[in-house]
Amino acid sequence: MNMSDVDDRTKRELNREYWERFFEGGGYEKSDPDKWARIREWFLGAVRDTRTTRQPLRILDVGCGSGEDLAEFSRLGCVAVGIDASPTAVREATKNSGCDVQQGDLVDVEFGTDRFDGVFAKAVLHTIPRAEIPIVIEKIYAALLRDGVLFAAVFLGSEGEKLTKDQQVLVLMSEGDWRTSFEEAGFLPLTQKLRAAGCGRSGGGNAI
Repeated sequence: MNMSDVDDRTKRELNREYWERFFEGGGYEKSDPDKWARIREWFLGAVRDTRTTRQPLRILDVGCGSGEDLAEFSRLGCVAVGIDASPTAVREATKNSGCDVQQGDLVDVEFGTDRFDGVFAKAVLHTIPRAEIPIVIEKIYAALLRDGVLFAAVFLGSEGEKLTKDQQVLVLMSEGDWRTSFEEAGFLPLTQKLRAAGCGRSGGGNAI
């Protein structure tokens, strides 16, 4: 299938169907939980560095999956909110975390404005159609409070949009292209880690 012949809504529907199959089949086999625990603590540390009085921290987990990160953010004292396109994932995330979880496509769902101290986007932004990535990044930027922090872990590559054998649409861009996408939305880079592109709100803003 030539991706240039497929409209963006169809690409999103292909991915929603992929994630439904994925979560109905049991989701991820948990791997390296210690690594992700360190990442969450590191992320929350970066968020706390921008906050002096606001407690508890409000965290938005976009593409929250079955809710493991949501549950941990809640356990660590945050008010955590999740969004996922898969109805099965939303049910699992709600059950696993006890948090508020909204079902919807990241392009269409409303994140709100000036609501969150941090946004956690683990392995999700590269599953959005290339032309719509700026829309979602701008919505994340708007949802963050001034000086809020975004963590984004993305796949890197040079192929652009591709359809996998499992019928999932991925966007594989270079580190430089991801950096440009974040900076054009107004983010300022904090650091890079785990092949993650990162930034935050300008005027003080930070992304990891």
